[in-house]
Amino acid sequence: MYNINSQEIARFKLIILYTIKESPTLIDNIKLTELLIDRFDLNYFLIQEYLIELLENQYVAELKDDNEVKYLITDKGTQALDYLKDILGDKEKSILLNLFNNSRNPKQQKEDVIADYYLKESGEYNVNLKLIEKDEILFSLYVSVPTESQAKLLCKKWKENPVFYHKSILDLFI
Repeated sequence: MYNINSQEIARFKLIILYTIKESPTLIDNIKLTELLIDRFDLNYFLIQEYLIELLENQYVAELKDDNEVKYLITDKGTQALDYLKDILGDKEKSILLNLFNNSRNPKQQKEDVIADYYLKESGEYNVNLKLIEKDEILFSLYVSVPTESQAKLLCKKWKENPVFYHKSILDLFI
């Protein structure tokens, strides 16, 4: 049906990885797909196929937050992107960087609280807690917990009072 060579497949997957990595916020499937179709004229079904392959091979992880799934590039994905980034053309990189630079509104530079989690292969859950201010990460913590209910509880507590928990964790070390 589609006549795409292996270098084109690699390029498309790298565009997906690069988009997820450079997005100023965690990105969901709808936004990711819209960006790729609009900017790179990629086919919807191929985007979904490549995204599934990237997830299965652990280049990308799903983060769940209040029944919403967003994507995060993993260390493995970042390494692959760094190693193979020359496959991406400067035009493609420029399109992505300009797109995200234009979407960062200085008036929207506020404190963001991120709390999400994803299931690891081991059956445990990785919880990601972040505090971001003016596009700068002030605090980031990954915690592994055995159950989804514990992951949800950590996310809930973090969102309720991130400043308290951030200060409490810092007080442990200082």
